[in-house]
Order: sequence, then C-alpha cells, then structure tokens
Amino acid sequence: MTLCAVITLTPAARRWTMERGGAITLRHSTRHGCCGGRALVPVAEAGPPQNPQDYLETIIDGVHVFSPPDFVSDDDRTVTIELAGFWRWRRLVVEGIQITAGRTGRS
Repeated sequence: MTLCAVITLTPAARRWTMERGGAITLRHSTRHGCCGGRALVPVAEAGPPQNPQDYLETIIDGVHVFSPPDFVSDDDRTVTIELAGFWRWRRLVVEGIQITAGRTGRS
C-alpha cells in the first residue's frame, strides 16, 4: 500500500478530457452500506477541483490531474484513468486506488 506514484490515462480518456477543459479531479465518494457502514470509493471527474490548493497536481500528457494527498494505490499498481460508457453517458473511471472504510465520526 503506497501513495499514488504513477497515474496513466488511456488515449480515449485523454481525448475526452481535453474536449472538456483538460483537467481531471480524483476524489473519494462516500457510499453507504445497509448496516450503517461507509466506504470511500475513488472516482474521477472531468474538471478541476473547487479547492485546488488541497490537491496534488500532476500534468500527464497535457492533462492536469488533481489527486488528494491521501489516495493510496493497490500494491504499487499503476493508477489508470479510463473512459467508460457511450454517447452522452460517457464518464471517467479510475482503477488501482484502494477503497477504504469511511469514518463514522464516533469516538
């Protein structure tokens, strides 16, 4: 388990992102379980973050990729950002970042 070191973009993801401003934000999205549990699922979104100072910025093939400093990759795997879906339902998908248990805010 290491901090993200190597991030790659597929050619389709790069093209699609460049058409939308040339920036990608990686972040955690909270998903809730049936019994009160939570998981932080990694997601990739086209566009810069609202608070870029809170992210690490890397330029990959001309695309500005913003990632939170606490993203952890799976066993030194390369993190890959791909394009999924078709027509108007295309979206970015990130592979190689761990899903982590969410914080409950309880002591």
